[in-house]
Amino acid sequence: MHTAATALATLALLTSTALAQTPSLTIIQPPADLPATRSVALSRDGSTLIGFATSPGRGFTWTRASGYFDYTAANGYVGQYGSFGVSANGATVVGAGFTGGIRAYRAFGTGAPQDLGTPWDASFSEGTKSVIGMWTNQTGTRVIANMQRRIGSSPPEINPFVWTQATNSWQPLIPSQQSL
Repeated sequence: MHTAATALATLALLTSTALAQTPSLTIIQPPADLPATRSVALSRDGSTLIGFATSPGRGFTWTRASGYFDYTAANGYVGQYGSFGVSANGATVVGAGFTGGIRAYRAFGTGAPQDLGTPWDASFSEGTKSVIGMWTNQTGTRVIANMQRRIGSSPPEINPFVWTQATNSWQPLIPSQQSL
């Protein structure tokens, strides 16, 4: 009898908790001058959506509390920028700028993006490169960039690189797989 009462009480508690979480859907309208907007990532807590708008590429964040924030334009950046990753709590955004080569950045809240340099090392310098994805930890002290390169007509090669605040440099996550 005691087990049945405990199970019934647990079921009642779970039901009331589920009812307290009201699902919703929010339509996010991009600015009129940037009709092609791409959402890229959502923070784990669901508070922050990040992405980029084209053309030109401008990184943005969106929160229910503050709405759409174009941090690229707000901080006077010119050129192509895109956000690719967001921390679990939505406080740190990472991305890349594409004017004059690929340069990674991180931004905290509505602050100006901080340049993190070129997300590859000398072993990855040849060929045409693009960013496949980026991720960051909660504090923005570690950033991973998944980079793709193509040399001539060869199949694309994808390698991850890591930037840490402690070293302020990019290092390959996997040893070079170049042919001898």
